[in-house]
Amino acid sequence: MPMKSRALVAAVLVLLLMGACTEEDGTRSELRPRAPRASPTGETTSVIGFVGTMSGRDSWRGTDAFEGAHFGVQALNRNVDPDRPQFELVTLDDRGDGARAAALVAELAANPRTVGVIYAGPTRGLPPAQTALADAGIPALLCYGDLYSARLLRSHLFQLSPPYLWQARAIASYVKRDRRYTKIGALLTRKLDGRTARFSLQSALVEAGAHKAVARFNPRGESGIRLELDRLRAKHVQAVVVQGAPQRFDAIVGVLDQMKHGYRTTATARKGGRGKSPWRPQVIGLDEAIHSTRVTLPAGTVAADSYARGAHYLPVPSLQRFRSGFVDWWGEKPLGWEVRAYQAVQMIGWASLRTDQGGD
Repeated sequence: MPMKSRALVAAVLVLLLMGACTEEDGTRSELRPRAPRASPTGETTSVIGFVGTMSGRDSWRGTDAFEGAHFGVQALNRNVDPDRPQFELVTLDDRGDGARAAALVAELAANPRTVGVIYAGPTRGLPPAQTALADAGIPALLCYGDLYSARLLRSHLFQLSPPYLWQARAIASYVKRDRRYTKIGALLTRKLDGRTARFSLQSALVEAGAHKAVARFNPRGESGIRLELDRLRAKHVQAVVVQGAPQRFDAIVGVLDQMKHGYRTTATARKGGRGKSPWRPQVIGLDEAIHSTRVTLPAGTVAADSYARGAHYLPVPSLQRFRSGFVDWWGEKPLGWEVRAYQAVQMIGWASLRTDQGGD
């Protein structure tokens, strides 16, 4: 990538101060005037499929994306000519199972009325469905995770989430040039996204002239988190990059606080706990870490994402229009990742309305 383009990426993938998504009263509205539907309801509609994790511990993926997609379809239908079929969202729950998700995407692709699929399930579940999507001539758009950096994006697969490699470059620039850290730790999942994040962080840190990341995998339970943090402490890391579900990020921050290792100042973090200095690393998240939370995060906690993650408050005209319409439709602000699924719906609708019936 040319240096000019790389600089542009760093400018777009900003490091956002955590807490921007924390609500004033610590709660989220329970207003849900509309619920997911598991099967098509119309005979002449153009189907936009939605495959997401709507139940289980990773349901945060599906619920946010569903709300954005549902509103997106309603907004899309307002501009459909009377002589063309309306769009309909068909929602299917993958229950956090990658194999089930792949089968559901293939099932939607087999429906001749399907014009595209919004995917908010396990990242590993989308690549196996690529052949079915290509045969049907329809796209699937990934809302979370990263196939780009893993080099798994193929024909008919797209993603709305910023690649980990781009996020890692923004983080590497921050820790090297701004914070002047030299040793970075990482807590990652053992799944596809964790492996991709590890490769991305190591590549970006080498590129920036910093040390490689000391990578540990996310353990289960408080005792496991303590063990991995103790290992990072022994390595004298100055910052800990976290990849994983929002609840995992909260758990790690909470355990650091319990262990009296919560971040206080950059100067203290730079010491890495050497000698008699306390170990108080700065915590840095990838995009999934930015979420509504009741956990008190240390001042200075940051995460990487694009400006679109600030759709609930940034004074950008396109985001303001999205925010206003979303509030009108759902009765609450889009504090999660709803904008990604909304944008995915708009892209599918735009392409569908410019493609002949049955065309790729």
